[in-house]
Amino acid sequence: MLPSWLGQFAPLLPLTHAVELLRMLLIQGADSSDFGIHFATLAGFCALLPIGLLTLNMALASARRSGSLGQY
Repeated sequence: MLPSWLGQFAPLLPLTHAVELLRMLLIQGADSSDFGIHFATLAGFCALLPIGLLTLNMALASARRSGSLGQY
């Protein structure tokens, strides 16, 4: 269980939607019409992952070129 202030950020985490989706499928026996929002949210997170990795690689390449990566 999360503290109440931290629980407000739970919908922003992919793990929350994955656990809810599994709970609905395995425990409650939900059909495909019940879990659409969680599936769509997980698909959105999967679509954003390559963008984040590309941005990270570009930032690392820029830091290596400028020589600022070794300072940390």
